[in-house]
Amino acid sequence: MGITGSPTVSVSIERSQAGHTIDSIFQYLKNCGKEVFFAIDEFQTIAEYREKGTEALLRSHIQFIHNTHFIFSGSRQHLMYEMFGSPKRPFYQSTAMMSLQPLHKEIYYDFANRFFTNRGGGFSEQVFNGLYQLFDGYTWYMQSVLNRLYEQEKRVTDDSQVKEAINTILADKADQYATLMSFLSVNQQRLLKAIANEEKVAQPQSNSFLQHYELTSASSVRKALTALTDKDLVYHTTEGYIVYDRFFDLWLKRL
Repeated sequence: MGITGSPTVSVSIERSQAGHTIDSIFQYLKNCGKEVFFAIDEFQTIAEYREKGTEALLRSHIQFIHNTHFIFSGSRQHLMYEMFGSPKRPFYQSTAMMSLQPLHKEIYYDFANRFFTNRGGGFSEQVFNGLYQLFDGYTWYMQSVLNRLYEQEKRVTDDSQVKEAINTILADKADQYATLMSFLSVNQQRLLKAIANEEKVAQPQSNSFLQHYELTSASSVRKALTALTDKDLVYHTTEGYIVYDRFFDLWLKRL
């Protein structure tokens, strides 16, 4: 009985029942007699489970279910590629991999501008292009800024309005980022700031980079880089290392 006197029901899964529960789920999918599309978001997090063998367990079930199409998505691209591209992992070559690219600028502009015009305002295409370029069109950051602008502005005609919206977002995140920095070593902090200032660093252990930012040595940078990558604060693209969180990157540039 709840506090109000009304009946209540709760369901919990004990650790010892987890394997049985997974068996039941996949058995249902197999026998339901329907074509099923099963999407799992942020799939890479299963690699962080304390229980060993989770990937192998899921793979052992999935490979025998022919009426279900599985979609695995994740924001940490390097971990997803490792899970599905390494011969040592259970899901190796089990799927067709696809990297989602940012929306085309023109399509994105039409989408965003429509919200402003529908309430008698508008959004300058030139200003939008600057915002798109700043975040390389990545939706999460674009939407955060656009949402803030939609809350505050009816008509966006100047870059200063975008800057003000970004300033309010960074102000909201300032305590979070400051706390995050406090958990890093001095070398990690200095390297993170240097990468943010450069935006992309192809050779972080080069003499020119070390000297310009007064970093101690190539070995210390290598160690700090490994730590920052493991913490998902830095990400290695085909063009070099970048700060993973674009808002964090902007915040670091101001230090």
